[in-house]
Amino acid sequence: MHGMNESTGTARKEKQKRRTERARLFFELGSLKETQRSGLFLLGEKDGDSIAAHSWRAAVIAFYLAKRVGADPYKAMAIAVVHDMPEARTGDINKVMNRYVVKDEKRAFDDMLKGVDELEEFKALLDEYNSSKANNAKTDNTTLEGKVGRDADLLDMIFQALVLVERGNKLALEWAINAKNALQLEEAKKIAEEAFQFEHPWWKGVKKLD
Repeated sequence: MHGMNESTGTARKEKQKRRTERARLFFELGSLKETQRSGLFLLGEKDGDSIAAHSWRAAVIAFYLAKRVGADPYKAMAIAVVHDMPEARTGDINKVMNRYVVKDEKRAFDDMLKGVDELEEFKALLDEYNSSKANNAKTDNTTLEGKVGRDADLLDMIFQALVLVERGNKLALEWAINAKNALQLEEAKKIAEEAFQFEHPWWKGVKKLD
């Protein structure tokens, strides 16, 4: 009887620990809504895009783009959702910082997901994204969904930069052009071209005057 009670108590503690870990993770992910993308500071933008906002639009773009190129839209969307999650711990390292700072993204993500086994597959999704960056595109882990996720990430950057250009930030144009040149999929390049040619604002012809 004593052994049974001890076993039940251990199981209860383990279950409570898992609940604590998942609650901790979900609170932690909320910090991405407050964390600004540091690259925008290089453009002189004090109030920029949050990491969470960036990932949200990238995910929508990924779903659409995946359907256009014959990839799994749900997997591609998941990759876009996951691709910046480790930045809840590492922060967003822009291209200048990247010359001097080495972030241990894998360790950060492993620690974040510790005790939340249901999300273990997120690690593989992040690997697919990283393997599909242009300089890694010939690795064995490269997938069409990974390329879609990566291009969706870049497309969001393009849309964000072009909005800043429209507001008078000339530095943002180079940012948009560099992102466009890094796109891999032809369909993504077409979307980028449409973005560059778009007549602003987006609500022109949509608004209704009562």
